[in-house]
Order: sequence, then C-alpha cells, then structure tokens
Amino acid sequence: MTLKKYEGDVNDFINSMAIALEEGSVDPDVRRLAEYAVVSFNPTFHVRAVFNFVRQTFPYLADPVDAELLQHPRIISQDYLNQGRARGLDCDCVAVLEAAMLSSIGIRSRVAIMDTAQKGSYDHAVCQVFSSTLGNIWLNADTTTNYPFGWELNHGMITYIGEN
Repeated sequence: MTLKKYEGDVNDFINSMAIALEEGSVDPDVRRLAEYAVVSFNPTFHVRAVFNFVRQTFPYLADPVDAELLQHPRIISQDYLNQGRARGLDCDCVAVLEAAMLSSIGIRSRVAIMDTAQKGSYDHAVCQVFSSTLGNIWLNADTTTNYPFGWELNHGMITYIGEN
C-alpha cells in the first residue's frame, strides 16, 4: 500500500489506518527511522525526539480536495532512509507514521481521529502517547500544528486506533 485513495466509507479508511499502524509498528524500516530520530534529535527523551523529528522533517500537506489518501509508514520510512526524500504528509498519514515509529521502539502510542469542528464527521487525526508519570493519561503529539507537545484539543466524536 503506497498511496491509496478512499471514497465513501469512513470505516474502510479507519480500518486501513489500523492495518498500516499495526504493520508499521513491527516494520524494520520504521524502527530504523525511529532510531535515527532518537540518535539525531534527543537520545534521552525518545518521545520528544520522534515528535521533533517528524515535525521538522515531514511538512504538512493537505490531501487534494475531495480525496482522502493514505501513505503507509513503511514506504515513507524507506523513501527517507534510502533516498533522503521527506514527503509532505497530511494529519492522518503523519499520525500513523509517528505512532508506528513510537510503537516500534516500545513506546505506548495510538492514533486519535477527531471531529474538531464538531459537525459530525472526522476532520483531524493525531498521534497520542501514554504517560504513566503524568497520571495515566494520553497526550497529543500533533506534529501538523504549531501547538506544543501535549496540547489538548476540543472535539466532538473521537475514535482511537491502535491502543497498545
């Protein structure tokens, strides 16, 4: 699955995101990319290293109008590791990539799909990281905005993918 366009059924898209996250979490190239991020950005704080690496390396690029595209974390990782190519990603692609990278190095993460406009449809996805030191909570690690790590977003409905 390099780049797939979805039309219609949101459940099919959510299922594909879950599969990409699950596969990416055990993919050796995704793990290599996560390890590269940790070594390059912050060997002490792995979550912050991956967050900063993804934010600084993969610029936000919205999907075309009336299209929902999904790029697999393995392909994104291979493009970067083998060709030095950092492609633009929209929120769902970057959330799956970041969560897969974190999961691949043993950090509990998931993707949250949200209705931020509170209009009854999903319009944003973020990676979330579990923190036991801050009281067993999930923190947003949204690299597509300028908000800091851990910011909280008002939202309507929400679906979680890949709680591990």
